[in-house]
Amino acid sequence: MGQEVIIRVLHRGHGRVVKKLVGLRLRGEQAQELPEKGAKIYSEHRDVGGVTSAASSPRLGPIALGYIHRDFVTPGTRVEVETRSGRAAAIVSELGKIESC
Repeated sequence: MGQEVIIRVLHRGHGRVVKKLVGLRLRGEQAQELPEKGAKIYSEHRDVGGVTSAASSPRLGPIALGYIHRDFVTPGTRVEVETRSGRAAAIVSELGKIESC
C-alpha cells in the first residue's frame, strides 16, 4: 500500500479499516453447496461482506474466507452466506482458529 492510503486510514478511519478477512464455518443444509467467490455475506438483511474462497475440509466440513465489515468480525458472530440453493448459516472465526462447532 502507498503511504497516502495508510495515512487516510489512520486519520479518517481512526486506525480501523472498514473490512477484515475472517474465517467462516458454514452450517446447515445449504452449507453442503459451497459458496462461490464473491457470494454475499449477510447479517439479517444487511449485506456485510463477500466470500473470497471456500472449501470442504475433511475435519470441519464446509469453510470459507471472506471480508466482513468491522462491526461483524468478532469470533462467534452468526452470519449467513449466499449459496445457489439459499442462505447458509455461518459462524465467524479468527483465521487459523476455525474450530468445530
